[in-house]
Amino acid sequence: MSLSPERPSEIVLQSPPMLPKSSSGGMVQLMMFLPMMLGMGAMSFVYIGRDGGVMTWIFGALFVCAMGGMVVMSLGRGGMAKKAQINDERRDYQRYLSGLRAQVRDIADGQRAAMIAVQPDPADLWAYVETGKLWDRRRTEPQFAQVRAGTGPQRLATPLKAPQTVPLEDLDPVSSTSLKHFIRTYSTVDGLPVALSLRSFAAVTVAGRRPDVLGL
Repeated sequence: MSLSPERPSEIVLQSPPMLPKSSSGGMVQLMMFLPMMLGMGAMSFVYIGRDGGVMTWIFGALFVCAMGGMVVMSLGRGGMAKKAQINDERRDYQRYLSGLRAQVRDIADGQRAAMIAVQPDPADLWAYVETGKLWDRRRTEPQFAQVRAGTGPQRLATPLKAPQTVPLEDLDPVSSTSLKHFIRTYSTVDGLPVALSLRSFAAVTVAGRRPDVLGL
């Protein structure tokens, strides 16, 4: 009985965070302040007088500036809250990808070790002469008549499955780019042995310069 945990058949990636939807919090605050500001303005004009003097115009200008400042502050507070939210979600998603990256690398390392054990480098075959592996490739073995032709990229043993997401314009572009880069980088493993099964062909012909052919 093996005590090692079973690996999943595939890794389903989490969707990137969505962009915060437009919030009406700033406008709600503005609507709460608006009656108070209008009342203060009306009372101020009554106390100053209706003669249209210089003080009336000065106070009116100051009142308009104060009102505009409150509007800007209300709207700016909502924008800062949305920015803080998306920054927190970006950090969480980058932390998730970082943890998943370590898991995928472990899978790739195990895949590489298993494939090299089955298809070792020809330069290392001398090390198997005095071991039991010398007679492993019998006719009944699945690896019989398999020849290592070189190395190359192959799919990760545990495939990465892209998540089902909402439209791209609704997703955080920074996190979406990180996800695409992650899938493109770790969906394949470079430098793995590539083998040919000679039993799949009726005849095999090696062509090329004689020294190169004999060197195979």
